[in-house]
Amino acid sequence: MKQPKYLIVSNKNYWLDFDDDQIVHCTPDQFIKNSIDAIDLRKEKNIRILNLSNDYSYMSKGYYVSLIAQARRQKCMPYVDQMLDLNWKRLSTKSIQDFNRTLEKLKIKDEDSEIGKTYLSYFGRSDNKAIEPLTRQIFDVFRSPLVKIDIKFNGTKWVFSAAENMSISQLSENQLLKFNEALKNYVGIGWRTTKDKPYKFWLAVLTNPSEKLPPSNAGALEKLTQIAKKKNIAVEIIHKADLPSLIEYDALFIRETTNINHHTYRFARKAQKEGIPVLDDPQSIIQCSNKVFLNELLSNHGIPVPETMIVDKRTAAELEKDFSETKIVKIPDGSFSRGVKKAESAEEFREITATMFKKSDILLIQQFIPTDYDWRVVVLNGQPLFVCRYHMVKGHWQIIQHVSSEKYEEGRTEAIAIADAPKDIVKTACKAAKLIGKGLYGVDMKYTGGKSYVIEINDNPNIEAGKDDAAEGDVIYEKLIDYFAAEVRKVVNNER
Repeated sequence: MKQPKYLIVSNKNYWLDFDDDQIVHCTPDQFIKNSIDAIDLRKEKNIRILNLSNDYSYMSKGYYVSLIAQARRQKCMPYVDQMLDLNWKRLSTKSIQDFNRTLEKLKIKDEDSEIGKTYLSYFGRSDNKAIEPLTRQIFDVFRSPLVKIDIKFNGTKWVFSAAENMSISQLSENQLLKFNEALKNYVGIGWRTTKDKPYKFWLAVLTNPSEKLPPSNAGALEKLTQIAKKKNIAVEIIHKADLPSLIEYDALFIRETTNINHHTYRFARKAQKEGIPVLDDPQSIIQCSNKVFLNELLSNHGIPVPETMIVDKRTAAELEKDFSETKIVKIPDGSFSRGVKKAESAEEFREITATMFKKSDILLIQQFIPTDYDWRVVVLNGQPLFVCRYHMVKGHWQIIQHVSSEKYEEGRTEAIAIADAPKDIVKTACKAAKLIGKGLYGVDMKYTGGKSYVIEINDNPNIEAGKDDAAEGDVIYEKLIDYFAAEVRKVVNNER
């Protein structure tokens, strides 16, 4: 028998038509006694348990299903602590405040304000789309498949009142159909027709349609999707609001510009916490986002970098007095050429540093190395994925020139075959990237006078169809999909 992915535990089938060889059903008694034909649950460490028992109360069989699943080191929904939090109304003040903030953003009509309103959450989904941001948020906190949610009108606005577990035995025929549909969506079979082959896994790709400088254009995302499909892997584009649904996917690829104080970092953290392979991982986002960290890391490991000083206000004032040559001034967490300025005189240096010190206590002062282009080597799991030359904007010293907050100019991208790129560039880039991790990195370098210098290492590097992929072609997307496939296999085989 093929190793099942999900084990659904319920007192009865309740029309749960999960006709799929990766999904198995049993009763609470069978689960507790480990008496399922052809499956030894004590050895199935990677199976996911969906506990749909009728009763979650303390010391009930439903309670023991989750407790025993945790003892067997199996992923389970809900876990015992989540079950008890709802049963015993353990709602933190912060959770209630978060729920109320979400409610304030929703357009809920005021009729029935005297008696309040009740909604059902089916794996975070609701048949009332207007309330779904709240149901998804509550599902993300409590991970209970079926929750009854009450809200009330306090005279001026709607506020969260209560949430409690429900049993599928309490559902009407129509509600059961809705629950069944949500269940199929959750386990990844709701998108398939009977003619489709079951996908090996589902890859979520986080994007922001409104982003002005996204790391991947529509063409790249389409190529990734089509190549994944050929490998029997499903790709689904998700957005910021889909954070509560992240656990429905097997892997996450962040294709929105990352930042620490940002939802992209929360997605990465959540994926890591849930054991979901993710590019970019939280540690890479933290480390690559700060140029002070990168300078220390690279310098300490003998990676060539431009001459660099880390300065505070006092040392910057001293540099100003002895100013003799053009310098690059950087704020530690700048990106996309923002927070990077060129000072050609002591006066410019003073003005630039004064502005930047309002945002950071320390700055980086670097040697200016003029070149017509920067080398970009994108590294995946320690190996080169593709190489480009990013040419400077005409008449400017950077590859991106921000004319205003709404307007920018971008230099030409010239893709170079890995085999044709200077070996020293590629070798140094791979060595530098490995210091951060085994993920996906864009290493920016200068090459002049026969020497290479690492300028910075970026998480979330650009991969744009028609630009970055012009030399290596579809191989780029194939390697990305193969990487995720290998990482998902490690999870399945308990190797991560």
